[in-house]
Amino acid sequence: MRSIFIHKTEILSLYLFAFLIPLNPKWYGFGLIAIALETIWKFKVYDRISKEKFKLLKSPLFFLFVFFMLHFIGLIYTSNMDFALSDIGMKSTFVLLPLYFYFLRPRLDLTRMFQYFVIGCVFSVVFFGAFSLAHFIEGGTLNIGVKFSLWMHRSYYATYLILAFNMVLIRRIEKNKISALNLVVLLLLICGVLITESKMSIIILLLSLLSLVIYYLKKNFGWIKVSLSLLILSVLTFFLINSVLTGNNRFSGAFNNLKDEKLDVSSTESTTARVFMWETSLELILENPLLGVGTGDIKDALRNRNYQKGYVGVADADFNSHNQFFNSWLALGILGLFSLLAVFVLLVLNAEKNKSLIVLYISGSLFLTFLTESFLETQAGIIPFAFLISALSLNQKSS
Repeated sequence: MRSIFIHKTEILSLYLFAFLIPLNPKWYGFGLIAIALETIWKFKVYDRISKEKFKLLKSPLFFLFVFFMLHFIGLIYTSNMDFALSDIGMKSTFVLLPLYFYFLRPRLDLTRMFQYFVIGCVFSVVFFGAFSLAHFIEGGTLNIGVKFSLWMHRSYYATYLILAFNMVLIRRIEKNKISALNLVVLLLLICGVLITESKMSIIILLLSLLSLVIYYLKKNFGWIKVSLSLLILSVLTFFLINSVLTGNNRFSGAFNNLKDEKLDVSSTESTTARVFMWETSLELILENPLLGVGTGDIKDALRNRNYQKGYVGVADADFNSHNQFFNSWLALGILGLFSLLAVFVLLVLNAEKNKSLIVLYISGSLFLTFLTESFLETQAGIIPFAFLISALSLNQKSS
């Protein structure tokens, strides 16, 4: 029995795409075209490979495909067809990339892919930092916060830096060896996240760092040293939160807003906006728990309800739910939520089975990011997520 596959061939453009992820979403298309052209060039016919060791129904790829198909079902009860079709077009990689990885099975070295991704992240931090410095020397201001990442929203960019940080640190912990170059790379990635001033990203970075330090100490030292180290880490973390983060305008502003008994309804400050959007999203979800409001009607539903509630700031800004799980549930119904959660659950289960700490931390970091960002509503999140989930699923045997 003969079948068409490229499973014996390494597609180098996959590593190029990993490098491009933290740079510019507008370049993703060039990366995908390069993958397609190289695949056609290296296309060969081989003996059929067995899929018995790869059970699709127990793979995150299957539920990513289901998640995409639910957007089509949501067309049945959608009024705003223009937005719905645009949304489906943007999310087409949720089916294209899984099909590519599952049926063609390109040979992919995950460690090498991680290396190219990390190189892309480090390059971006250096480039954005140099650009900011040049702008300052010319008489402008330093590009920090939302301006630091030139080509994508800071939350997305900071998330990719965190993934790179986890990849490097976990690899070093597993090898029980860290070089001066590794330390420089880790410090650059930490600085990049801090400069973005993305609040949730900084919290995720701290959680990653603390948990990995604890893991390392537990792995290499006795409980007494671990307990002493934890005490020191707790003190340092407390100092950081009270002296550094609360001294930052974004963090102090968020704390002050949350302490106010009545929030400013015209505000679009990120924390205040999220409080309004989560409240409105949950209200609409409870009214439409099973089917949601439809693929194309979610923005209209959120905007109209915010105007009704007097939240004019977020309504004028046309914000989404700022929580991917809320956003998907509201648009697609309970199955949309379950299919998205299933992607994470199966990825974590496979990571546990394969003892892959890196995959576990990638999953956890993305999951936490989804709690405060509708990560899958722009190309900066959609295509990298589809690519990473497909690549990680291909390289793990399902139970």
